[in-house]
Amino acid sequence: MFKKYLSAILVIGTLALSGCQAIPTENSSAVSSQETSQPQKQPSDFNSQALTPLTEADLQLNDTSVFDLDFSKRDRQNGYDQSEVKAPQNAGDSFAISSAGTYVFTGEITDKPIIVAAGEEDKIQIVLDNVNITNSKGYAIYIQQADKVFITAADNSENLISDGENYEITDGSSNIDGAIFSRADLTLNGKGTLTVKGNNKHGIVSKDDLVIANQKLSVFSQKAALNGKDCVKILDADITLNAGSDGIKSDNAEDENRGFVYIDGGKISITSGNDGIQAEKLVNIKSGDISIVSGGGSEQTLSDSEESYKGIKSAGDIIINGGDFNVNSKDDAIHSNRTAVIYNGDFVLSSGDDGIHADNQLAIIDGEFNISKCYEGLEASTVWVADGEISLTASDDGINAAGGNDQSATGNRPGKGGFSNGIGEIYISGGYLYINSKGDGVDSNGKILVSGGTTVVNSASGGADSSLDYDGRADVTGGIFVGLGTSEMAMNFSQAENQGSVLYSFGTQSANTPFSVLNSESKAILTFAPPKNYNTAVVSCPDLGLGETYTLVTGGTAEGLDENGFGENATHKDGTTLTEIKLESLIYGSGGFGGGGGQRPDNGQRPDNGQRPEGGQFPEGGQRPEKPNGGQFPNGEQFPNGEQFPNGGQIPEMPNGSNWEDMPQFDGSMPPFDGSVPPFDGSMPPFDGSVPPFDGSMPPFDGSMPQFDGNTPPQFGGNPPNSQSVPTV
Repeated sequence: MFKKYLSAILVIGTLALSGCQAIPTENSSAVSSQETSQPQKQPSDFNSQALTPLTEADLQLNDTSVFDLDFSKRDRQNGYDQSEVKAPQNAGDSFAISSAGTYVFTGEITDKPIIVAAGEEDKIQIVLDNVNITNSKGYAIYIQQADKVFITAADNSENLISDGENYEITDGSSNIDGAIFSRADLTLNGKGTLTVKGNNKHGIVSKDDLVIANQKLSVFSQKAALNGKDCVKILDADITLNAGSDGIKSDNAEDENRGFVYIDGGKISITSGNDGIQAEKLVNIKSGDISIVSGGGSEQTLSDSEESYKGIKSAGDIIINGGDFNVNSKDDAIHSNRTAVIYNGDFVLSSGDDGIHADNQLAIIDGEFNISKCYEGLEASTVWVADGEISLTASDDGINAAGGNDQSATGNRPGKGGFSNGIGEIYISGGYLYINSKGDGVDSNGKILVSGGTTVVNSASGGADSSLDYDGRADVTGGIFVGLGTSEMAMNFSQAENQGSVLYSFGTQSANTPFSVLNSESKAILTFAPPKNYNTAVVSCPDLGLGETYTLVTGGTAEGLDENGFGENATHKDGTTLTEIKLESLIYGSGGFGGGGGQRPDNGQRPDNGQRPEGGQFPEGGQRPEKPNGGQFPNGEQFPNGEQFPNGGQIPEMPNGSNWEDMPQFDGSMPPFDGSVPPFDGSMPPFDGSVPPFDGSMPPFDGSMPQFDGNTPPQFGGNPPNSQSVPTV
């Protein structure tokens, strides 16, 4: 902090030493390879042992073998045996089924529900053959007891099941609150069509397993459409759900091998007031065409509510092996409270919160992802991208790794106070990632390892966000990483192997202006024309070799770019050279935490309309930082209380033996600068941090810069300037 305020006294000395900076810029590029190739200060947890990429063996999934993911032979059957058909008992106000067999219903059945009360080992088949069963007084079908019940829609038949709008019926400890309600395992199958209307609360409820195979099913419900407490399993069905709360739900949290949703093929369309698909232990999707709109979609405002509006949610794990997904959700599009692994699939996601979130691990093994709207794109304690194509647009971070969980809403945002610092890992080992973010591009509260793939980032165009952000360490050992953003909090990788990494800051470039890295033959290694303004680049790729010379170019035109504005070996014409650099170290330029190099932002203007930072006050209660021990001015002038400057009372020498009396004339404008700086060995005079007493007061300052005639104050043996204040450049 002392250097910040000492610069107000030693203005020209600061200018002369401005080449020693964190991020090389246009005004410091000529010999910046010498300066920036010095070893970086490593983060506190840095060690020389290289980070290793993740493998599937590192994934922390619960044992899926405990879940019954099979479909029985009878689940898959679509017809029925005429020889086993029985007539139900006509009980006056209901049809009663009390024994195993097949029962066929047809025609109109009004206010006369079907009740199954059979033996615990009895298997019952109810065949619906062009039947409408409506009951204005309560449920339409109630399965009180059986081993398993099959409700089969006969071939080419159209059937309707509907309950009343307002009723309360209990049986023991259970509320019978679905149009179809079962206490036994329930399977819906057949090649016909079934429409279920849950006018009171739920559509179809099973307190055990709920299986839907091959059937064309539509459910309209005030609450949950499909609720299988132990599980919901779907095989090659055509399902349309319109639910006031959850679309598909399995909520057994007590049993280790229950509370899961499994989907193997078919077409599912869900419009839900709350979650589209929700399970307590596991959501496992092998394949299918799945479309979800939850909570009204991503355009809705997500509040601090205990309600959940996610697309696909599991309190346990999520495993997706394939399928086509289109999810438009008010909350997270895909959310796991443990680990989410996506092996393949085609995903189009729009979210009012995160695109894909996992509290523990999120692994993208392969697949195509278009996340058009989200708060954060990919978020977990550990994020691993192994392969696939990912394009995301985020209002905050593109990829965020932090420890903890984000509850079910955004009241305590993860990575913004809800997650723990220092916990978080990001591994990118393959694939193609395009990130357009208004916050950080790739952000970890802990570690980052890029070992393969192509990562293209356009982060925030201003503010305290950057393309690469980490609290621990960031290693690059392979692949391509290109990030264009703002310089305020820009960071480079902390360690590189096999290839170089360059961090460079320059004047602000307009959106869609191409940026290229050219090799010694003036051929573009990589080019990126981002959709937002930028003034800083962080670039790493295998073509950046130690000892080689490269040119950074902006402007002009570029050909051979993909839909995101990125290209390898593209053609860049009529560009303007920013700098030529030589990689004398694999890490070229470092930064972070506001270290923006020797150049002011916004073309050298004082920030905040010329006002001092932090409200114009010195830090820590208005006290000036202490000056060097024993310091004194030259020519015998003294600081108050007799303090002295170091080294016998002399001001530190100017580079190249220059004298303070030899100052150039300075009229407030910046002199021409060709990028060179005088030699500097990096040493500084001894300094114990003391300064004379200071009461914290500051003279009024209106933001204007005083004229300076080039002469030093009389304390330094020259003529006084026009003002007592000295401009800071």
